[in-house]
Amino acid sequence: MFFGKSYLLLIIFLCIAMLSVGQEKGNSINNNPYKWFNLIGKEAPVFKSRLIFRDSFDLNLMKDTVLVLNFWFIACKPCRPEIPYLNKLQEKFKRKKFKLISVAWNKEEEFVKLYDSVTKTIILDSLKINYPIIPDGNWISKKYSVSSYPRTFVIKKGIISQILIFTNQPEESYNKWTKEIKRLL
Repeated sequence: MFFGKSYLLLIIFLCIAMLSVGQEKGNSINNNPYKWFNLIGKEAPVFKSRLIFRDSFDLNLMKDTVLVLNFWFIACKPCRPEIPYLNKLQEKFKRKKFKLISVAWNKEEEFVKLYDSVTKTIILDSLKINYPIIPDGNWISKKYSVSSYPRTFVIKKGIISQILIFTNQPEESYNKWTKEIKRLL
């Protein structure tokens, strides 16, 4: 009986110790692998940056616009299937108060190699990208707690309203994205 109580006390002690470690480390948003999810409903981290081959971009100037912010990088295999659907969004909503901006890890020099001077676009493995790209966006990814790619945020009036997930059913994903953007417009 004494061994049973001691064993039980040891388990309780270990649980309390683990919880206290969790208080110090695990409860911090910085240690949560899905910390980007906690940004929904919160103010979008602001930033200013330069677009490839274009002017600068200032998130503060997008308050009256539905902004889709897509995080990716050139070698990201799961990112590529999104590109045609992001192009479709760009085309569908281009006359509305809508903006799609891509934030890439890659440096501008890497995009220069992919630039097609005839179409004036970036072409990646026959995928034409028809929306603006912010190069060297690692520092922006950190502001948005992005650690896996692709990741796509929808921002309206400076608030992150939704995180769009691209699934293995691309048409269904695109339809959900379209519905969410229409709702916010």
